[in-house]
Amino acid sequence: MIFRFLTPSLLIFLVVESSLMPACNPGSMVREEAGMEKVELSLKEEQITKVSGTDLTIEVKQVVDYTSTGCLGGPVGCPDHALLQVTLGKESKEITLYFAHTVVRRKQGVNRANIFGYSIALMAIREKQVILSIEK
Repeated sequence: MIFRFLTPSLLIFLVVESSLMPACNPGSMVREEAGMEKVELSLKEEQITKVSGTDLTIEVKQVVDYTSTGCLGGPVGCPDHALLQVTLGKESKEITLYFAHTVVRRKQGVNRANIFGYSIALMAIREKQVILSIEK
């Protein structure tokens, strides 16, 4: 596949060799990084999925995206966030991850949680959909 991206002064071609793409569940992407497996998932509100390559199950209980819907408090007073239920075996925990609009907020780790030995990060949020990154 060839994708074209056009900017005012630059035309970028991205070639993706389909035979090099790993087999994944729909909505997920698996990448090997320095011996660690990293899984990225795109999930909608109320969606439940088993994370491939792990024993984790993640349910997106709620997605709040004030940036798309509008809020008078701005990103500080109205933080975009996702409420997740993470299950490993019979143990389950709820976590809230906030979208980091700034480098400072990202350094504070508001978009990341460590649970059951996995690091789960909120990479993007749009309307009722989130992109999560999960790594051991």
